[in-house]
Amino acid sequence: MKIVHCCLSNTYNEGYTYQENLLSIQNKQDGHEVWIVASTEIYKDNKYIGYVEPGSYINTAGINVIRVPYIKVINNSISHKFRAYKGVRSILDTIGPHLIVFHGIAAWELKSVSKYAADNGIVFYIDNHASLINSGHGWFSKNILHGIFYRHVLLRALPAAEKVLCIGTDEYDFARTVYKVPTAKLELWPLGGNIQTDEEYYRIRERRRHQLDVNDNTIVFMHSGKMNKDKKTKELLQTFSSVKDERFALLIAGEFLENTEEIHDLIRQDLRIRYLGWASGEELLELLAAADVYLQPGSMSATMQNAMCCRCAVVVQPTDIYQYFLEETGVYVQTQAELEQFLLDVSCGKVEISKLKQLHFNRAKKLLDYRNIAKRLYGESESNAYQKGKAELEADKGDSSR
Repeated sequence: MKIVHCCLSNTYNEGYTYQENLLSIQNKQDGHEVWIVASTEIYKDNKYIGYVEPGSYINTAGINVIRVPYIKVINNSISHKFRAYKGVRSILDTIGPHLIVFHGIAAWELKSVSKYAADNGIVFYIDNHASLINSGHGWFSKNILHGIFYRHVLLRALPAAEKVLCIGTDEYDFARTVYKVPTAKLELWPLGGNIQTDEEYYRIRERRRHQLDVNDNTIVFMHSGKMNKDKKTKELLQTFSSVKDERFALLIAGEFLENTEEIHDLIRQDLRIRYLGWASGEELLELLAAADVYLQPGSMSATMQNAMCCRCAVVVQPTDIYQYFLEETGVYVQTQAELEQFLLDVSCGKVEISKLKQLHFNRAKKLLDYRNIAKRLYGESESNAYQKGKAELEADKGDSSR
């Protein structure tokens, strides 16, 4: 069938391992025709908001991408908050999708997309990535922008939607309390990752560890992302350096957004720590396959799910969603002392890394495999959109062969 991902509530970045990237690839691999209708917003240099030119192209995964510009409302700052776009309805008319996923709940354009879905009987989902952790900071943002403006748009769109799919428990609560979405319309639908076959995993792991000059006895820890103070990167580096085990290595991939000089000084002081710069989505997944433990002692990151899928043990804060993923298998740290104790336990053999890796990988296979997460979309549409789409695509292929 024809599936459209609308990435009109935030940036859209090629080569990342975000949900809209990996899920659309999974849809493509499952044999569907896939389009991404996205804003022109990107992360420039992986740090700042930037813009690309409007237009269309086919990305490296073979997915059709259409970049649409904002409708200008007073100035760029207001347009960025308003999130209305030129020509989205006509794009949908041209594609004729059978299923639409709108990524994000904060956009005026939800009105036109939901109306298109309602007018044409399209299976339509909205997903929510917003929570009090990343949105609604300040009275105006929470109570006016989200609590009135975006909420009005979402509630108008809600009758056309099958569900509002929330990537975590915080996001679920945000949609329920700030946007007043009825619980019957809400569903937990976590971010996921790609599960490699045993053959793929060991081939990538061996090649990457060889490139990194890491031997079989080295325990490789990893930390990544857009690293601000909430990620606790500085505290992680200080704690890692305090545990003097020569079998340990720490890989850092990403961008430092704060305390740059101080962090680079800490890295230079410990030869076991390597800063690799920014890693593309593909590179990041290979690095995770080479690693043994993913350390995320600060704020949440989608890389944690990818780490579990790449067979890393993970060490995280005890948030509700991480405890949902890991249950009793989780290693939770809130302080530097707790992180240090974990590292000491690994060093003395009290924690068996191979056993912990297998426990977390088992959880990933159960909860986080995008092959299964994607089936959730197809399942709702199996009786109508899927069969309709399959028939139409077969007819299109027949016409094109004449």
